[in-house]
Amino acid sequence: MSSKDHGQDNSRKQEESLHRVNLNMRKLRIQAGMTQRELGEKIGLDHRSISAYENGHYEPGASVIIKYCDVFHTTPDELLGYHSHEENAGWHLSEEEVKMIMAYRRRPEYVQTSVKTLCLHGMKYLSEEEDIRQDMEWVENRKRQMKIQKNMEKWARNAKKASDLKGKE
Repeated sequence: MSSKDHGQDNSRKQEESLHRVNLNMRKLRIQAGMTQRELGEKIGLDHRSISAYENGHYEPGASVIIKYCDVFHTTPDELLGYHSHEENAGWHLSEEEVKMIMAYRRRPEYVQTSVKTLCLHGMKYLSEEEDIRQDMEWVENRKRQMKIQKNMEKWARNAKKASDLKGKE
């Protein structure tokens, strides 16, 4: 490859990288349900600057990237489009799950605490094994409850039959 071809290849890669950053910036804002004006107010930029970043007219510097990461609770690597395949293995979120997470992140801390308590039974985050074990225990307890309820209903029917028979005598 000639030095001219090598230079063109690097230039193309830089353009693709910048385009990926611009798309990620727009995607994060839209997923959070924010307007360009709202985001601009949050990070101290004019909405026209936000538009220029998202449309690829400006290249974001480190300070803008850090502000985006703070607002959207992400990492510079994710914003820039660098993902470790090992880190993300098995973690494929649906669009609905992403929306739920973004909605959760926009909530005040006391709401987030309540959600954690509801979802995690007031415990620290559980490992996948512990979570499955707890779910299985819940299923077994529910089966026992249903069996008891079924036996009580059977007992009630038998008691009614016995009462009806005594009433006929």
